[in-house]
Amino acid sequence: MIADDATSAVDPVIESRILESLREDDITMLVVAHRLSTIALADRVVFFSDGTVRAVGTHEELLADPEYLTLVTAYEHAAESLGDSGEGRP
Repeated sequence: MIADDATSAVDPVIESRILESLREDDITMLVVAHRLSTIALADRVVFFSDGTVRAVGTHEELLADPEYLTLVTAYEHAAESLGDSGEGRP
């Protein structure tokens, strides 16, 4: 199954229900995601930069990659400056 940013337009409660139901099924999924909460649930994350694969691993493993970490924290810093918690975004 392929899901292209399937949770981008739903609130966190609905997103959680969607992701929970998908994890219950024994299927392989390719998920294009921008929300940190979705990315963090993945068994494997493929991080692209300039159109090429830069790194593959779990979200936690990829945090060791300075470019990935910069991308993740950029959203957090932008959300803080806007008064938002940044929850759910990479």
